Amino acid sequence: MVSADEYIHILMFPFMGHDHLIPFLALAKQIHHQTGFNVAIANTPLNIQYLRSTLRQEPNPGIRLFELPFTSSDHGLPPNTENTENLMLDLIGKFFSSSVCLRTPFHYALLEIVKQQGRPPVCVISDVFFGWAVDVANSVGTVNVRLRICFAEVKRGHDYDRELIGSRLLRPTGGSWRSLARRGVGWDMKSETFANLVSAILYEKRFGPYFSQPIIAGLGDEDKPFICTMDSNGVKWETKFVAREAVT
Repeated sequence: MVSADEYIHILMFPFMGHDHLIPFLALAKQIHHQTGFNVAIANTPLNIQYLRSTLRQEPNPGIRLFELPFTSSDHGLPPNTENTENLMLDLIGKFFSSSVCLRTPFHYALLEIVKQQGRPPVCVISDVFFGWAVDVANSVGTVNVRLRICFAEVKRGHDYDRELIGSRLLRPTGGSWRSLARRGVGWDMKSETFANLVSAILYEKRFGPYFSQPIIAGLGDEDKPFICTMDSNGVKWETKFVAREAVT
């Protein structure tokens, strides 16, 4: 049995892209800070190397990293292609397809955790693109939470700061994702403005890497309820009562 300091409460598996790795790491830090839970993040070797270098700048003993074997050339991709960063558009589809091969090593990593600590993690938090993670989590007696994330780029001088603006995962402590957007622009957005921002981002990135269908709800002018959903191209639909996400 492992010690309390080594016990893994949550296992995360973000998609292989900086726009997924960064918010998953930020979420892992928040979970550890607010709950004391230890969080492990699994990914391919080069992405783990990237996360490890990031953690060196701000060490966090509550976060562990697991490497999953992956050879991009086995899938018709250039050598060392483990990330969507600078990936040619015509290779995006092939890269997404290659991620299916990570199911088995991820399953083995989860089984090893169960073997070492005698029980599975409380949950597995995976990227929305890994639909098979549900079956892997169920096979060891835990649950899977599929997380969808998008980013806003806010220009400050000649630099771009990225702020998390949306997610399918509800934070247990409550609060608004809008407040996170406020950190980037310096003022509290109205729900309608926030929806327009997300719509513009999705339209700009309609060919990738964001393929999400978010729901945005809040209080609009005169504190009237505002509910809006949109497709992956950023086309909005506003409704008075209820909205649902289209899951494919």
